[in-house]
Amino acid sequence: MQQQPPRPLPLLLGGVMGDPVEFLHNNRTVISASSASIVGTVAGFPFDSVKTRMQTFSYPSMAACVSQTYRAEGVPGFFRGMVPQLMSVAFVKSASFSVYVNTRAHLSQYTPDPKHSAAGLMFVSMGGGFTSGSMMAILTQPLELVKVLRQLQELIRRNPTSAPASSTAAPVPLRPMAPTSTLGLAREIVRVRGVTGLYHGFASHYLREAFGSSVYFASYELSKFAVVKASGVEANVLTHMLAGGACGVVASTFVFPADVVKSILQRETLSPTPQYHGFWHCMTSLYAAGGLRPFYRGLSATLVRAAPIHSLNWVVYEGVLRLCTKVEERLADP
Repeated sequence: MQQQPPRPLPLLLGGVMGDPVEFLHNNRTVISASSASIVGTVAGFPFDSVKTRMQTFSYPSMAACVSQTYRAEGVPGFFRGMVPQLMSVAFVKSASFSVYVNTRAHLSQYTPDPKHSAAGLMFVSMGGGFTSGSMMAILTQPLELVKVLRQLQELIRRNPTSAPASSTAAPVPLRPMAPTSTLGLAREIVRVRGVTGLYHGFASHYLREAFGSSVYFASYELSKFAVVKASGVEANVLTHMLAGGACGVVASTFVFPADVVKSILQRETLSPTPQYHGFWHCMTSLYAAGGLRPFYRGLSATLVRAAPIHSLNWVVYEGVLRLCTKVEERLADP
């Protein structure tokens, strides 16, 4: 019998990465998370930019923020600061999901029937999310800081002595940033504040990432669990859309106050005379000025973005995960 020639894809993967089946099995989470993160970042970045501007400068509404940004900076203004995000997002999200999946698997060994118990599922997913968020907070802080300053660069240049939108205090001077690259801005932060300046506002960033990831993953898993239980069918694209949208809205609302404090503190990174001296001082000052309302400025832009973008993230993630499994099975079939 004539021997069949080797299929091109397995041959290519095998030559580059060794055993292609083993490679796909070991890296399917990384591949899926990277794909979802890149798609989500490009689609959602304009909303994130509007959110940051509303948190740190005064706008009467989201529509006014969008209109003023477009008039002053055009379409590029909505994507300012996206480069550092795209440079890191695949690595960060794949690492985040990998830590989450591995931690959840470890915790499942000590949890009775987490796949069929809402309480057990909540425990392992919250534990996995908190571990993932804690680790990622340390890695992503410098990138997040540079991204925020790039988003606000033109606003600070046009308004060098403006008080934060969530404050009634007198305006404080900000250091206008000359047009520069992402790397150039990072060097400027180190020059002005030292290496530790890259971690300015870290406490609020950590709270957002650690507790936000915990709530995010838990609300996704529990929403998916509830939809599957109610419908009586296996999880599908619609399940992932509903659960992804729900977890995006819940987690974004939950961590938004910490995100507001983070943005305001990071806005003052290069200020010669910062108005706030840390997380607690900023939080208490904002509450004294306006109660709870200042902590939710810009929430509208976040919620408009949260449901569709996180639905898209999870649909892409779960879809690529299934595709990797199918390709893995096909490659393993002689």
